[in-house]
Amino acid sequence: VGTRVRPRADWNLLDPDVLAWRLSSEPEGHFVDDLFTLRRAIEPVAAEIAASSRTPDSLARIAEAFGRMERFKNGDGDLIGADLDFHVAILEATGNPFLAALGGLIQAALECSFRFTWIGAASIRDDRLEQHRGILAAISEGGPELARARMVELLNDSFGDMRKFRESRSRATPSASRRAPAT
Repeated sequence: VGTRVRPRADWNLLDPDVLAWRLSSEPEGHFVDDLFTLRRAIEPVAAEIAASSRTPDSLARIAEAFGRMERFKNGDGDLIGADLDFHVAILEATGNPFLAALGGLIQAALECSFRFTWIGAASIRDDRLEQHRGILAAISEGGPELARARMVELLNDSFGDMRKFRESRSRATPSASRRAPAT
């Protein structure tokens, strides 16, 4: 019979294969916006829960990932992997298997934002690194409300970074928004 493509409304957008396919080229702006909306709905709550239910092991995983982010901040290693591990470790620190299972989705959203906002994802701005440090501190100190607030701030600022990047690209070259950058 061959391959049949079902209407977009029937797609399981949370499926890792569908996400990978959608992100294989530069996605439309609304797709990226929708991923960030989902992240803003999930990650602040996860940070709040992680601060309440943290364990020595979960704190060690978050701290280790942050340590790698700090070490690789200037492009001396796998900064993207470290940042991904930081966010996934927070989801896992909730102790909730359903939230932890969203790690793949968060990973896809992060990879997309890194790919299309960081020039080569070689470095991280000092203020974004400090925001991650603040989230780690709030979780470590058992401050659920502060962990939530700091994650909201990071995600809002990161979303703003992405929008500015997309706007600058569309102003620079009208066709740039349809062309994926070299990675």
